[in-house]
Amino acid sequence: MDLEKQAQEMAEKALASLPAAARAAKLDSVKAGILKRLQAGNGARAPAPVLAPPPPPETPRIPEPEKPAEPSCVEGVELFGDVPWFTDMELRGRLLEEVKKAHAAEKILVAPPAEEILRILAKKGGQMLGAGAVLRLGGVHHGGYGESDINYAYRQLSRALHPDKNPGIEEAQDAFKRLGEAAEELRGILQDSRKALQSLCQTTLGGAAPAESLERPQSALMAEASRLLAAVLALSGEGMPSEAALRRSPAAFVARPGFQGCRPQDVQLDQMPLPLPACCQDLLSRWYQESHLLDLFAKAPLRIAYDCSQKPFRAQFLCALSRAAEAEANRNDSCVRGSWHQVMAQFPELALWKELQEKIRSRIWASGAAAAGKRSRNSKWDDKSAASCATEWGKKWRTILQDVLPNADAARCANDDPEIQKLCMVLWKDIASWVGESFLQHLRLFQASDAGAAGIGDDTRWAFVPAVDLLLLVGEGLVGCTAEGCFVQSDSGSRQSFLDALKNWRSSLRRSREQSGQASTVDSAVRLWKSSAKRNKQEFQKESETTSKKARIEEEANQEGQAKLNRSPTKVLLLTNVAPATKSEEAIKADVDDSVKKFAAKECRVLKVPGVPEEDAIRVFVVFDTIQASSKAYAALRGQVKDGRPLRARFYDEKRFNDGELYKAIPSRTLVLTNLVRPEEVDGGLQDVAWLQSFKLA
Repeated sequence: MDLEKQAQEMAEKALASLPAAARAAKLDSVKAGILKRLQAGNGARAPAPVLAPPPPPETPRIPEPEKPAEPSCVEGVELFGDVPWFTDMELRGRLLEEVKKAHAAEKILVAPPAEEILRILAKKGGQMLGAGAVLRLGGVHHGGYGESDINYAYRQLSRALHPDKNPGIEEAQDAFKRLGEAAEELRGILQDSRKALQSLCQTTLGGAAPAESLERPQSALMAEASRLLAAVLALSGEGMPSEAALRRSPAAFVARPGFQGCRPQDVQLDQMPLPLPACCQDLLSRWYQESHLLDLFAKAPLRIAYDCSQKPFRAQFLCALSRAAEAEANRNDSCVRGSWHQVMAQFPELALWKELQEKIRSRIWASGAAAAGKRSRNSKWDDKSAASCATEWGKKWRTILQDVLPNADAARCANDDPEIQKLCMVLWKDIASWVGESFLQHLRLFQASDAGAAGIGDDTRWAFVPAVDLLLLVGEGLVGCTAEGCFVQSDSGSRQSFLDALKNWRSSLRRSREQSGQASTVDSAVRLWKSSAKRNKQEFQKESETTSKKARIEEEANQEGQAKLNRSPTKVLLLTNVAPATKSEEAIKADVDDSVKKFAAKECRVLKVPGVPEEDAIRVFVVFDTIQASSKAYAALRGQVKDGRPLRARFYDEKRFNDGELYKAIPSRTLVLTNLVRPEEVDGGLQDVAWLQSFKLA
């Protein structure tokens, strides 16, 4: 192929996207330029360059920082603490795919026209059915919707509700009109959702929202709103942060993968100035001094995004929103902006969470609001008045918090520290069991979606555990939280494990009780001295009685053991380890009948016990006419080996058998612990220590 023909083809290919008139006008000049380059390249014996079309301008995307560390897995909990799920782009991609699959798989089922018309025009509490409910869109089962979903739902319902198809139903015209209004309302809300998402992304990402998130923006809107709340809390500081921790917080904030969009793109991490960088100042000023960001939380798009999100993300969002209001109140002498009242009305679940927090506070502080009023909000780590009005339960957990949490120089995030996880889980279970059924509606905010209608127990699955909220609530005046993590101000250079902290607290409690029980006056010493002779005599008598009682108990135990050895046979024989648990009861009964028929057995009953070792899973009860027959069967069958299984036999109490008590001495998953401590040492921490010891074996 000559160079001129090659230049002609390359020029036509480069101008293929232009209109015909523009292509014809530019073809000759482009061809001449290409031919000139081809000739120059041919003279240098270099391969001919291939013109590539200029790349299209890139759409700003969410920054792809290093993958965040996987949070530690907590058994029975879907989301623990302030896990930054919104930074996990893989997770967010899966959520978008699940929304697409849900809409593709779940088509709208239209009821008969009369039922649909009645449903659409029905009023609940004096209000018309919402637009999303009219078109059956929204909610966690779909996870979001876009224009295509609105159009599809409208088409399906309008075909059934059209007045021409329902001439005998007077309300058909009103229902059809309401259907059209609902579709237009959802389209308007969808546009508002995209505007809200773009506004949030400008703050949290420093650019526009990614194109793929705009089709169904609800999931991305919830994620970016959660990111904004996390950023505000990290920079504002919560609880009682020290000045040094607040100075270090901005550097830790911009270094976190989820908040790199808040850092200017032309500034490297090691060049960030201290104290607070301008980008962090800008974010806080936009949140606290301007109203447009807070107003987004008071509008319908974010509420719809909340309703479309999964339960763990909803619970974490509620807790973060509540803490953001508390942070603003702390900055402004207990005052917040008026927009917060609209936010509270948009999310009434916040009131339930506040009520639960007040209930927990009543357990921490001795005399409720009166005691809480004595605690100075300006007091720091050594608030003596707060310690004095705390209950025993409050003192216990506040002491453990100080032992387990690191100091300000080594702050740790609650969601990736195993010891803080153990502390928060035991504390949360303690609180959940204490508040009981009266606060079941409040606890439902955090319970897993698949938990059903059952009550709260030790085996309850949780969608979310508010770890940081618990630390700040119980450790009021002690615990601080910044972008670095949670901490307490402590002079101790080392922290303890949660189990050691529990043991130390119990030991200190026992010592304090012993010290309080000792007499401290001279009169008491004199009385003790005068009564020493009498006491010695009583102690001698008591020791003698104890010795004789111990001997009597040992003798009775020996007699009982001998009685067990000499126990008489009964007419009921219990056989175990007879066959594998998978074998049918009919086959087992046939085999046993064949083995005992020569002993004149009159009844054979097979019982399968689930959840036990295989050698105990099959129980066969054989009843004989006489004790002599059962004794002969016992001697013949005991120890027989069949299919590699040594058969076990023993006599069973006839009264228990006749009363239907067939499960005696069966192994179970419940373990009874006794002789752990003396009776006077029983306290609230014993259950926690036992639970932690068994936690290692779980």
